[in-house]
Amino acid sequence: MAATRRPGAPIRLGREHRAWTLAALGERLGCSPATISPLERSSRVVDLALVHRAAVEVGVP
Repeated sequence: MAATRRPGAPIRLGREHRAWTLAALGERLGCSPATISPLERSSRVVDLALVHRAAVEVGVP
């Protein structure tokens, strides 16, 4: 249910499954943890390209 309201929820689950911090994922994507955090929590997608890159990085189809 949360994934339907928050598109970043599966990204957070994938990141946590890999035991990565926000900083670790941010480093892999070339952005700050402050950019990743709202991406995971928000119900609005601001940067679809970043969401896609993050999903691929953590293994979300």
